[in-house]
Amino acid sequence: MHPWLDRPSLQDAQQRKRATPKHALVTRLEEKADKQKADTKALLAFRVAVFKRDGGKCRICHKKVVRTLALVANRAEAHHKRGRRVAPEDRYNVAAALLTCAACHQAIHLGHVKVPK
Repeated sequence: MHPWLDRPSLQDAQQRKRATPKHALVTRLEEKADKQKADTKALLAFRVAVFKRDGGKCRICHKKVVRTLALVANRAEAHHKRGRRVAPEDRYNVAAALLTCAACHQAIHLGHVKVPK
């Protein structure tokens, strides 16, 4: 007997239900997109709050920083005092972050500058 003869017929295969129905797949994809949208909004609100609290100045070198996507040394970046992996609960906690310029932020991660308390 050939192995392909033991396979279910096309009708049997069509009658079996999918492990995850198509409508549920769409719902899960929509939920994921909604979560990403909410996460993006929360992250933007967090960055704006840190920028306002610190008055638009780097907490390390006290230079004026700008909110931009361009890769410039005086670009505003929010640094988490404790890493996001170490303390995921502090991801959007404004009190657990400080505003830095891109140059100082890199220096912090390279260990050249200590983070103020």
